Amino acid sequence: MSLKEEVLSYCNSLGLTNIGFIKCREFNELEDFYENRKKLNVQNEFEEEDIQKRINPNHYMEEGKTIISIAFPYLHDQEHFDNGFSLYTRGNDYHRVLKDYLDKICEFIILRGGKAISFVDSNTLPERYIAYLAGVGFIGKNNMLITKEYGSYVFLGEIITDLEMYDDDNGNFEELMKYKECGECAICFGECPTKSINPNKKNSNICLSYITQKKDLEEWEIKALKGRTFGCDSCQLYIFSELQITLRQLPLVQILLTIPQYILSKYKLIPHHNHQIHFHTMLVLLVLYLFHTIRTYEVFCI
Repeated sequence: MSLKEEVLSYCNSLGLTNIGFIKCREFNELEDFYENRKKLNVQNEFEEEDIQKRINPNHYMEEGKTIISIAFPYLHDQEHFDNGFSLYTRGNDYHRVLKDYLDKICEFIILRGGKAISFVDSNTLPERYIAYLAGVGFIGKNNMLITKEYGSYVFLGEIITDLEMYDDDNGNFEELMKYKECGECAICFGECPTKSINPNKKNSNICLSYITQKKDLEEWEIKALKGRTFGCDSCQLYIFSELQITLRQLPLVQILLTIPQYILSKYKLIPHHNHQIHFHTMLVLLVLYLFHTIRTYEVFCI
């Protein structure tokens, strides 16, 4: 078993499955992108001012050879009431939770003769781009990393190590900007309350998730919140789920059979095993489901 396979196996034993390895290098292809953000005045105080630090991860570890990208799912089945807080705020402080996991992996690497340091949130790494290159997911039109298994409901963590165990990049910046995985779907543009994401420009400074973290708000910003207290999930609520990914690949007859079973399971309406789901019940459930998800028409496209 190679060292990378050992690390993967250990991560899997911790319940982590969305993992990728890329070369620790300068991401020079991002330099013009960051320069353009400065010119357009769409940077904010949470971003590193020094572009060289943003594109060169080796300022953290000069001898760094590999970056490990890991996605941590945060959406779970616990009953949730909309209280104005974004879904990611549920549960314990994710910084601490992720750090505990990452430090265990670092210790695993160190015991095998390597150096390793971990990162959660507060760093200069282009985290989503790294995750994209590592094959952890793709970046959608809403700027969020979208994974196959968990959608966009993930936190990202990274480890830099001096051990060589990286794969070839899964894509490149030019391909990323085509958003080919999204296809014709642009629901997120319509759902964004402030149009911080749109076909022409993306401005995180008017994103409600950012605005709810500001200390001083303008009147228009307060009005735009509409009950939101911290964070905003609007642009990711209609991202396709694992079920919808499956449905795209099924013939219509199987879709008719799958959706009712899914709804019954989702809402804990599983009938007694001696009873059958009648055909008219299936049709009613299908209509209700389609009505509920009519805006995610991409389920039956592509």
